[in-house]
Amino acid sequence: MSGSTQLQPAPAAAPPPAAAPLVHGYLPLPRRMLADLRDTPLAVGMYALVARLYFLHKDAVPLSSDDVMRYDPTLRRGAVIRAIARLESGNWLLCVPGSQRKKRYLPTWGLISGEVRPWELNAPGLGRPAHVQRQRLDRRLLDLYLGRLEPHPSHPARVERYTSAPLLSLRDVGSYALTLDGLPTTTAALNAWGLCQENRAMPLPDETTLLALISQRTLLEEDGVLLAPKGYARLGISTVAAPCDEAGVPLIFVPSELIGASSASLIGASSAPLIGDVIGEAPTAHAGFSALPKDTPTSASAPAPAEGNESLQAQKRNPKDLPPPQGQEAQTATEQFLQQEGIAPTVAHQFRHVNLAAACAHLHTLIAQGCGPGAVVVRWRASPPSADHADEQAVALAPPDFTPTMVATLASFLRDGYSPEAACHATRHWITQPTEQRGVSTGQRRTWRADAPRRSGGSHGHSAMPAAHGRAATQAPADFSPAMLATLATYLADEVELDEAIMLTRAWHGG
Repeated sequence: MSGSTQLQPAPAAAPPPAAAPLVHGYLPLPRRMLADLRDTPLAVGMYALVARLYFLHKDAVPLSSDDVMRYDPTLRRGAVIRAIARLESGNWLLCVPGSQRKKRYLPTWGLISGEVRPWELNAPGLGRPAHVQRQRLDRRLLDLYLGRLEPHPSHPARVERYTSAPLLSLRDVGSYALTLDGLPTTTAALNAWGLCQENRAMPLPDETTLLALISQRTLLEEDGVLLAPKGYARLGISTVAAPCDEAGVPLIFVPSELIGASSASLIGASSAPLIGDVIGEAPTAHAGFSALPKDTPTSASAPAPAEGNESLQAQKRNPKDLPPPQGQEAQTATEQFLQQEGIAPTVAHQFRHVNLAAACAHLHTLIAQGCGPGAVVVRWRASPPSADHADEQAVALAPPDFTPTMVATLASFLRDGYSPEAACHATRHWITQPTEQRGVSTGQRRTWRADAPRRSGGSHGHSAMPAAHGRAATQAPADFSPAMLATLATYLADEVELDEAIMLTRAWHGG
């Protein structure tokens, strides 16, 4: 009809931003999961990790919070537990029962027709229903930027990576996936590595380009992350020194008590023949050079030890008792502490200027995670422990009888807002408690303090913590351990009622 307006079809809904085609393998992430967990990028990163391990393990993945913390050292135990709980409650992870020491997890497509639909490795499309949309995540984001995790049902997982430390965290991985799906959640690390620009996810560089960029940081020394020997090997560069081909016999050093007393006159006159005899040439007769048994007395020309030389000989037998030579600085408290913990003196000397409290707390935390002295040294060379104001204040305020462990504990109390007097008193009380009554070991204090539950909206800061600790100490039940007292104080500082705070504390500690 003339003059009538023809109806045009409504425009279709805008599709999600198109990503560059993936040449490498990818991880299919349910888009509904990304929408549900947009406020928790760590949970999205955890889902991607379990999905990657599912492809490698080809079965339910045995995983513990310690394994995840070993893979991403920036995480705390409480954050890992909360992220896994969020995935389980949303039916995005399925915990498979078993007799192993670790829980086993399967990635799922969510709740389908009232039932949880796990991935099926042998089914087409991993058993994904046709109506479930997916977002493809390049699996190299985990393999190259964090490394590969090799889980084990009962032993700690192994981590292999091309760098001395991870380039990203699992939170960064989750943020990249959300940004890829049109939910901008960029981070500083993603921007620094060029993975996000103007709230858009960028394609990953190829492996050779990324490893070359990392190798350049040896010159720039930006953040201490360097290329590991595996990374150089991936580039075709060998880091193993070639064996020495120089022919020759090593020198043999003979103790002085095995050399005759008259051999001193030969050092200047006939040193060449003497050295030739020692290193293996045909022996010749030289006056005064003869190997004497240990019990054979030396000639009369040898001077007798003067009176009082016994103490000098004892010092020679114990080099540790000798004072440092002139021009050499004395050992610091940190250096002495590291030697007591089994670190070689030459290695401990490299970290002599590290803050004592920070070194003690960081060392105990790594040992609690299963790291040996060698692994601690490797990590510290890549990123030495840094001290905050509480660590420096603890070293300055610690009484003379405080051990390095007590100094680290004192710093932890100062960080929680205790006054110096109260922190010293609490440290002595903490150290004198038997280990089974502390709730956790001293080396794990920072871990459970940082992971203590916090209610959203809490704004108490450090100012309310001393009063909350006082209430917790006086009103807590008699069976509460120091760890439970700290958790109770956190709830009280968040203005939770006493009865509810006690109930939540027992639930948090599994009571």
